[in-house]
Amino acid sequence: MADNIFGKASALILTGAGVLGISYGIAKYVTDFEAAKGEIQNLRGQIAQLHEVLSKAQFGTDAARIDRLEARIGELEKRLEARASAPAVTPVAAPSASTIKAHLDAGGFDGAASDGTTRWPFRVTDVRLGADFQFEATLEWTTMKSQHLIKGRYSDTSLFFKEVDFIKRGNNNVIGCEYTLASQRPDGLSGTYENCDGNAAGGTIDVKWW
Repeated sequence: MADNIFGKASALILTGAGVLGISYGIAKYVTDFEAAKGEIQNLRGQIAQLHEVLSKAQFGTDAARIDRLEARIGELEKRLEARASAPAVTPVAAPSASTIKAHLDAGGFDGAASDGTTRWPFRVTDVRLGADFQFEATLEWTTMKSQHLIKGRYSDTSLFFKEVDFIKRGNNNVIGCEYTLASQRPDGLSGTYENCDGNAAGGTIDVKWW
């Protein structure tokens, strides 16, 4: 009986150590980290307590105590088993405050604007970030062979820029348009443009990150 108890206790302690390692891995991803940490600490305390009881037990002289110890071992084994078999928690990706900045840091992006009738593709290159979330870059209307200087600003969730000057006129002589993009997509942003010089019509705009 004593050999059996010691064997079970040793296996339990080794199993408990493994489960604690798994529990710490799971705890990194659960929403309520403090609750998970408390459960882990409680489990560790019970394992330590069991080890202490085993070291002090006088086997063969107190059958009732051995029975109680076996019952506690069985209970703790069940709890360890339940903790180990708990479904893994899928980590939830936290929104990144630097996402738009990171894309601008890549140097540019592609996109297209439309007035509802015609669609004009463009490419933004040579992005230069400034202070206070400001930036400037070159916007090229690829089908009109035109390049415009744009200046704007960005935040964690949106992008704004305005065409302020010609770099190369090409076939697009309209500047002054203001572009506001605040609708996020997995691969970019969507929004609208308005206030173009010469009362040119406004419309929609989509940006696709590189």
